Amino acid sequence: MDADELSEELRHSNYDSLREISFSRHRIEEAERLGDDATFALGLIFLDLGHDEAGEQLLRRAVLRAPQPWQSEAFARLSAILSRDERYDELEALARSVGELPGSLDVELRLLEALYRLGRFDEVLSTLEEVRPRLRASLAPGDPRHAEAALWRAVSLVETDSPHWPGAVRELYLDHPAAHAHSRVWVYLIHRQELMSEFTREEVSYFRAKQLLSEGRSAQAAEILSGAMSEALSGAGSPGESSPGPLLTERGIIDLYLAGLASRRYRVTAEALRRAAPFLETDLVSRAYEYAGRLSRLGGAHSAAVSLFERSLETETDAQARQRIVWYHLSSRVRSDPAGIVSRLEAIVPLPGDPRYYSDIFAELAGLLSQQARWDLLFRAYDAIRPYAAPDALARYEITIARAIETGEFSPPLATTRDVQALRRALLESASSQREDRFAALLAATLLGEPGDDVLGLADDSEQPPVGARSGQSSTRAAALAATYLRFGLLDELFSTVRAAGSEVGPGVRVAAADRFLRDGDARRAILVMSGFELSGGMLTRQTGMLRYPSAYSSIVNERTRLEGVDSAVFYALVREESLFDPEISSSAGAVGLAQLMPSTAADIAARMRLEAPVLTNPAHSLAIGARYFSMLSGQFGSVARAIAAYNAGQGNVRRWERRFAELDDVLFHQAIPFPETYEHVRKVVVSAAYYGYLYDGRAPRDTVRLVFGL
Repeated sequence: MDADELSEELRHSNYDSLREISFSRHRIEEAERLGDDATFALGLIFLDLGHDEAGEQLLRRAVLRAPQPWQSEAFARLSAILSRDERYDELEALARSVGELPGSLDVELRLLEALYRLGRFDEVLSTLEEVRPRLRASLAPGDPRHAEAALWRAVSLVETDSPHWPGAVRELYLDHPAAHAHSRVWVYLIHRQELMSEFTREEVSYFRAKQLLSEGRSAQAAEILSGAMSEALSGAGSPGESSPGPLLTERGIIDLYLAGLASRRYRVTAEALRRAAPFLETDLVSRAYEYAGRLSRLGGAHSAAVSLFERSLETETDAQARQRIVWYHLSSRVRSDPAGIVSRLEAIVPLPGDPRYYSDIFAELAGLLSQQARWDLLFRAYDAIRPYAAPDALARYEITIARAIETGEFSPPLATTRDVQALRRALLESASSQREDRFAALLAATLLGEPGDDVLGLADDSEQPPVGARSGQSSTRAAALAATYLRFGLLDELFSTVRAAGSEVGPGVRVAAADRFLRDGDARRAILVMSGFELSGGMLTRQTGMLRYPSAYSSIVNERTRLEGVDSAVFYALVREESLFDPEISSSAGAVGLAQLMPSTAADIAARMRLEAPVLTNPAHSLAIGARYFSMLSGQFGSVARAIAAYNAGQGNVRRWERRFAELDDVLFHQAIPFPETYEHVRKVVVSAAYYGYLYDGRAPRDTVRLVFGL
């Protein structure tokens, strides 16, 4: 087989011709005829095929001869294998053979790992002296490799009888977030019990708690830290009288907060932080009150949280931190007294920083006031934030007020009917003109009677250059690797690289990847790689829109929606938002399959359909039952919007909301939904349905929105 034929097979993930190959040195060199990246890519393929020796040989060749970025990536893969298999002599030799790779500390870190595992502690310490400044400069502060290097240093100092080892152990605990290194050093200290005498009772408690935190045993960690904090405070005297132990340091209060957060022991840990605040250094007092407020807020104690955030703001001087604390303070006020905050808004706004930072709080306030049917307060709040808030935050207010006017729920204090109608139109025009909240723009355009095509933001296909031309413009490391994975059919690698790279992978590679995933029947991955398409410089068109909103399982969907009398665009959208067309997916609540059905619900519906022993991971079964269930919900509630809500939140919840919001039409009912997840779910389904209707049926978005909300 020639190189072109082999390349074509590899592109389609057909590796049959490689399975029987047993490489010798000169045949490995032949691999380079497929390109500079071939030894790296083929190395991965052979490893996947179980030909470990050949795979490692290919990766070694890539480490020694391939250009960047494949050389660095080959080193990372091969060194991980050697470390996993505890082949530390080979790992040391590999690291020494490659020298220094551009823009990477991987070689030095792997060399240090090998030396440490081989027990050559003097060499670890001397090498660390050279590398540590670059670690600090190159790695993000919370990178676990900092803690790993600190572990190597601490243990090496112990093993070389250095008097500096206790300080190195303290540094490991006090300078780094909880990581696997803390669990390992705790085991080391327990094994060497004589070392524990160098530390105070408080330090030992803190070390133990951090080990538990690093292992995910957060409830035990929170218990130990809270108890140790109480003990430390009882012996601390007055604030500022003695030097703080580990718990009264920045890392100590962060770890206590994280333990409370992960364990959901909000009240106990919040109280410990509140009590600790006066004993802290001045620059930490605000942080302790802020953390206590956050935990109180999560525990539902919003009034207590408001007080704690106010105390935090008393001493905080950093502008970015003040913006964050103000966000939490305002959010807690909104949740504790949504009606009461309205009268204070004029005094509060403008808030510090970017208006978009507070958009979700303003949206939450709009929802809470809608639940109370306080349209007058909603109008006052809108008037207060209008000069300041971001367009997407204002859009929810504008739609709700306009609809409340139209349905007669609200009569604004204006002189004439003409003024009221002019206000309604102005509100809808404002909401429809913004694009940050596409749902609001679609709904506003529909209420204005406009088709809404422009809201979808689809450019003409001819306005975008061909995919191949754009692919060649990507020169980042991630883009080069993604192109290699695409060329050699390494789809798992392709997906993880594109997802992790953000805008570093351009639109051309994303389109090519999404197209490949769809051709392989993997709509979920196609959707996910297209999620960053516009941020990477692409323009959504009809062609690329179909990659983001694929018509997966079209023959089944079209048949079932026809039989059940369900709109196909809405059902496509529902399935997309429920499962991203992944037939194997299961939710934390226990819902399974494409239509995300609870087994008990599915069994009941299947019995009515006389479908025996349904398998919810079977696309045909899931879609058939899902379409019937959605059809039943639509009939029961007489509303597509409420059926979508019931599909997410359950029929019982929607019935309760109907009794609570009996006078509201579908638009206002949606605005008043008290479950944020359900409110957002309806929005997502409506936007997706508008795209599906437009892309596949040529239907104006207005008609889809009307269908959903019964307009």
